Amino acid sequence: MTSTSGWRLVAGREIRQRMRSKAFVISSLVIMAFAVGGVVISAVVHDDARAHVRIALVDDAGVDPGADTPRVSSLRTTLADIGTALARDVTTTVVATRADGELLVRGAKADVLIDGTGAVWNTRVDAVQKALVQASVQSVVRDQRAKMLGLTDAALAQLVQPASLTTSTLHARQADDARRAGTAGIGLVLLFLSIQIHGAAVLMGVVEEKSSRVVEVLLGHVRPRSLLIGKVIGIGIVGLTQVILVAGSALVALLSVRSIDAPKVPPDAIAWFVVWFVLGFALYATIFAGLGSLVSRQEDAQSVVTPATVPLLVSYFIGFAAVANPNALVARIASLVPLSAPMVMPVRIAAGSPAVWEIATSLALVVGAIVAVVQISSRVYERNVLRSGPRGSLATAWRAARSNA
Repeated sequence: MTSTSGWRLVAGREIRQRMRSKAFVISSLVIMAFAVGGVVISAVVHDDARAHVRIALVDDAGVDPGADTPRVSSLRTTLADIGTALARDVTTTVVATRADGELLVRGAKADVLIDGTGAVWNTRVDAVQKALVQASVQSVVRDQRAKMLGLTDAALAQLVQPASLTTSTLHARQADDARRAGTAGIGLVLLFLSIQIHGAAVLMGVVEEKSSRVVEVLLGHVRPRSLLIGKVIGIGIVGLTQVILVAGSALVALLSVRSIDAPKVPPDAIAWFVVWFVLGFALYATIFAGLGSLVSRQEDAQSVVTPATVPLLVSYFIGFAAVANPNALVARIASLVPLSAPMVMPVRIAAGSPAVWEIATSLALVVGAIVAVVQISSRVYERNVLRSGPRGSLATAWRAARSNA
C-alpha cells in the first residue's frame, strides 16, 4: 500500500471510529451545553441588571416654590426617562417626610431616598443608581433655574449644548482594537484546550493500540509513518469538527438571545486561528504520538508527556501576555519559535498587527518544524511501537532516531 493511500485509510478509520464513539458524542454535547449555558446565564444576568430601582421621594408640598429644590412631579418623569437610558426600570413612591422615606429604605422597600438634592442609601451607594439620581436631579434643577431666569427651551438647549471636539492620534489604531483583544483572549483559550485535549487523544490512541496489539495488525497493511500521519490527521479533523460544533452552537445561542448583542468578531482573526490550530495540532500531536510509542500501558502515559506539555503551557502564558502587548519583545520572539508560534502568533495577529515578514517567517518555520518532527517521531514510533515491557527512555529513542537518520 502506498504512503498516501495508507495514511488516508488510517485517517478515515480514526474519523469513523471516534465520531461514532459515545465519548465523542457525549463530550461534544456536554461542551456544547456549557457553551450554550454560558450564553443563557449571561442573558439572565443581563436581564437581572435591568432590575427595578425603587426610589422614595419626599413630598415638596411645603417647600418654597422659589427654592433651588427639584419638584417631585418633574423628578418622577425625569427619573423614568433617564432610567430607561441606563437600562433600569424606575418605580417612585412619594412619602410625606424624610423619616417615612428612611423607614422604607431600612425595610428594603426602597433602594434610595431623595430628599431635595440629597440621596440616602441603606448600606452601600450603588454606582448606577447614583448616576441615575444625580443626572435626574441636575436635569430638573437646571430646567427650574432656566424658567426662573426667563430662558426659552431653545435658549436653554443652546446653552447646554456641549462644545464639539475633534480628536485624533499620532499613531492611528484600528477601531476594533477592543474586539480584537477579546477575540485573541478567547481564541487562545480555545486553541490551547483543543490542542491539549486532542493531542492527548493521539497519545492515548497510540498507547491503546500498542497495549491491545491492534497496531501489529495495522502495521501488516500500512507503513509506520503512514500510520502515525493518518492518526494525527484523523484525530485532527475530529478535533476541528468538535471546535466548529461548539463555536457554532454558541453563535446560534448568541443570535437567539435578544438581551445579548452578538460580538463583532473580525473574520480574519477567526481564519488565522483555524490555520494555526491546524499547524499547532499537527506539530504537537506528532510529538504526542512519538512519545506515546515509548510506553506500553495507559497508566504510564502521563510519565512521558512532559516534553510536549511544558512548552505548550509556557506558550499559553506567553500568549496571554501578548494579548495585552502584542509587540513586546518576548511575544515577537515567541511568535517565531516553532513550539510557541501556534499559541502566540495568532494572538499577535488578532490583537495587534505583526509585519507580513513575521507572519511568513513564522509559518515557514512551523511548517519546517512539522516536517522535521514527523521525520523524528516516525522513527521513534517505528522503533518503539512494537516494543513491550517497561517504559522506553526518551534519550535512547532520540539516539536511535539520529542513528537511523
